[in-house]
Amino acid sequence: MVIYKMGGTEGQYDPALTRLLVKYTYDGSRADWKPSPVGDSTGKTLQMVLTAIQ
Repeated sequence: MVIYKMGGTEGQYDPALTRLLVKYTYDGSRADWKPSPVGDSTGKTLQMVLTAIQ
């Protein structure tokens, strides 16, 4: 089984909820977002997920 997370909320990174030690500040900004290049592992994983559920 492959699980691929497509989105979430800002709160999911809250250490009080995750109980995980966080050593960085989450920056949810998508101002510099660019699509991944063709052939990267994320794209391949998404293709496998879509193929599996079709």
